[in-house]
This record gives sequence, structure tokens and C-alpha cells, in this order.
Amino acid sequence: MHKLNVFLFLIPLFLLSLYNAAVPNRQDISLLEKRALKALPQFSWEALRTGSYFRDYDNYFADHFAFRDAFVHAGSALKELRGIPAGDQASIVVQKGNNMFQDMTAATPPASGLDKTSVASGTYASAAVPASASALADSPAPALAPQSQAAKDEKGQLEGTESDKYLVVKDRAMSLFSYNDSDAEAYAKSLNLFAESIDPGVKVYSLLVPSAVEFLNMDKYRSLSDSQKDAIAGVNRRLSGRIVPVDAYKPLADHSNEYTYFRTDHHWTALGAYYAYRAFAERTGETAVPLSRYDTAEVPGFLGSAYAATLNKNLKKNPDTITIYKPFVPHHYTLYWYDDVPLKRNVVDPGYAGKEGGAYQVFLEGDSPWGRIETENANGKRLLVIKDSYGNPFIPFLLPHYEQVLFLDLRYFKTNVLDFVKEQGITDVLFLDGIAVTSYDGYSDLLRSKMGTAKR
Repeated sequence: MHKLNVFLFLIPLFLLSLYNAAVPNRQDISLLEKRALKALPQFSWEALRTGSYFRDYDNYFADHFAFRDAFVHAGSALKELRGIPAGDQASIVVQKGNNMFQDMTAATPPASGLDKTSVASGTYASAAVPASASALADSPAPALAPQSQAAKDEKGQLEGTESDKYLVVKDRAMSLFSYNDSDAEAYAKSLNLFAESIDPGVKVYSLLVPSAVEFLNMDKYRSLSDSQKDAIAGVNRRLSGRIVPVDAYKPLADHSNEYTYFRTDHHWTALGAYYAYRAFAERTGETAVPLSRYDTAEVPGFLGSAYAATLNKNLKKNPDTITIYKPFVPHHYTLYWYDDVPLKRNVVDPGYAGKEGGAYQVFLEGDSPWGRIETENANGKRLLVIKDSYGNPFIPFLLPHYEQVLFLDLRYFKTNVLDFVKEQGITDVLFLDGIAVTSYDGYSDLLRSKMGTAKR
């Protein structure tokens, strides 16, 4: 009987292994988790000697196992059964191996452009600041049921610093925020260096976008996330006189009871972006266009990055709706990939929602190296927005005020930024980034690297 039990146990494993070898998962990107899957490691004697080859191969195998998505779903369901949920149905989810600088909102490039894995993973992902696991016990909140947890060291802190930590409360998930003062200082210094390196006649602005957890109206969870108001102030006080800070925090706080952030994604909605646009318009001396001036369209059923990280069933039952505010200013939008072949696109388009990168692509068709929007405003003003994916729903609101609106994303942009500003005749520059840039120094290093070979 014992031998029979062993036989019955091994047979399914053998058959599954055989099937996996014959029909492995060949996807480059997990649409379920919205991340790049591990690539097959290249063999080298050095990698074999250090043991990194087999570690990388193990990660590759885990990412390309047959029926992987089904196992991920099953694993998520089992995790939700662990522990007793708090009265608020709250839990903490730790998503290892990812951070906010690896947004999976990039549009799929043409065959001649960047490969999908490079787009998805990003090159400059840095470690998030480790959070104390004991914070939950110290908080006045009830004990939370952990859904995923990294290994703990002897001090009880979470190891594995490349993690996104999500607070899930009922039908919404928010990425927790950890502030690092030295990284905030590095960010401000990199912007100051940029401003000092361009023509003094070019105006430079900085707008940091707070995330949804900052405006969670539940005091008992507030200690789980650092103050983003203080983080933004920490950056702004270090900016030189060449840079004008734009306060997006107050208008978002004033409208925090509105649908300004998605529940299943870490981004803001177009409505949240609009309130920040009004603050920017005021800072530049422009009159913001009333929201009533725009025709709208909706894209229902959006499950974003926070759902992909947590696979929480309450989020799945309550997807977001993306509202689009259609530009009314005549314009032409051209998107560029690495081969610099111009691609005619729409600034907002519900049709982009079904593409591989996810429904957030309805804005600008997702992240790309750079793009140009030409309008009929003959005022000579050319704005360059140096952005992460928070800038995508923000940019369409700028069309009434500029002759050209250009944007670039440092994660994919390969040309020297200072040369680009000069060559394109830029009159104004806006840095628009999510608050996560104050949690790691990857962005600062990236910006400096893109200024390194400029002709001064």
C-alpha cells in the first residue's frame, strides 16, 4: 500500500513535468501580473561557478511553468484563506521583485522597435525601503491577515528590498509609501543640475504626484505609510530658484472624496490629473479649461496593477472605470520608438484599452520613449514633459495652452536630454513624477546618465 501511494503521488508529478518540458509557457509578459517574466539565462562558466546560473534558471523555470496562470490564481486563493481578516477586510500584500519604476503600462512597440521584455521590466529598478513588519502590531488597527510575506531577518524586518507593499482594504488596494531623505535629496539635486545645464530662458517646473494611500480616510492605517506631504516638502525645499514647484497635493487633498485614484491600480484617474493640471495652469499664469468643456467616454472593467500584484477577489469583483476627457483642440500626435519612425496615434483612445499593456493605455497609447503633439496654437510655446506614467492622463489637458507638447520617458528614452531640449526649441519643461521617486535613487541616476554626454 505504501508503494502504491508513492506511485500515485509521483505519476501526476512526472506527467506534469513531461508536459511542461514539451509545452512550456513561452510568454514574455504575464498579463495577469502585469510584469515581464524572467528570460532564459545565458550560460557562462563564471555564472556556473558563483551559482547564479542555476538561481536564474530556477527563476526562469518558475516563470515559464505550464499552467502557470492557473497555479497563480490557486495560490492567491489559498493565501486569502490564511488568518482571520480584520473587520475592515484589510490585509498586507508584499509583491517581491517589482517597484513603481517598472510600470507595465508601456505600449507594445512595432516589430522593429524595442522588445516587449525590455519595455516591461525597465533598466533602473531600485530597491524600495524595507518596512518594519512590527508596524502592524504597533498600529491601532486590528491585526491584518497577511496574503504574502517575504522572509524575515532576526530583527523581524522584511528582507528582499525590491518589494511593493500593498494595503488592501475591502475593494481597493494602495501601494504603501516609504520615504528616504537621501533619495529625495538626490532627486532634487538631479533636477537642479538639469536646470543649471539648459538655457536660462527655459522655464522649469516640478510636480510630484502623491499616491492614493496618502488620502485614505482611516487613521488606524496611517502609520503604515510615511507622510507624502512631508516628502514633497522635502524635495521642494531643496529645489533651486531655477525650478518652480507645482503643488498638486492640496487640490488632490481637497477633492479626496472624489474618484481621483483607481481602486485596482496605483495611478490616479484622469479626474485626479485634471486637478493637478489646474494647479499647473495657475502656476504658469494660464487659465485652466473647465472640465465641463470636455466630452467624455468610459472604459469599464479595468483591473490594474494593484489587482495584478494582489489578485484579490474583492478587487476583481469591483473593477474600475476609466473616464476619458476628449481633447477639443485640433492636434496631431506622433509617437516615436527607438527607430524614430513616426507613428500617428490618438492622444486618448478607448480602442487602446484592449492592447497588451492594459487599459491604462487609453492615454497616449501607454508609455513610450517620446512623443510630440502639435496643435494650432501659434503662440511659440513648446512644453516638454519629462514624466513617468502618471503623466499620461495629465498631458491631454495641456493642449489648449501650447503650440507643441512633447514628452519623454527616461526609462526608454535613449537620446541625451539636454541636447533634445535644445534641438526641439523647448521653452518650458515640466518634471512630473509619482512620489515613489523619493523612495529610491534609480530615477536620479537615470536622469544624470541622460545628461552625461551633452555638449555644453
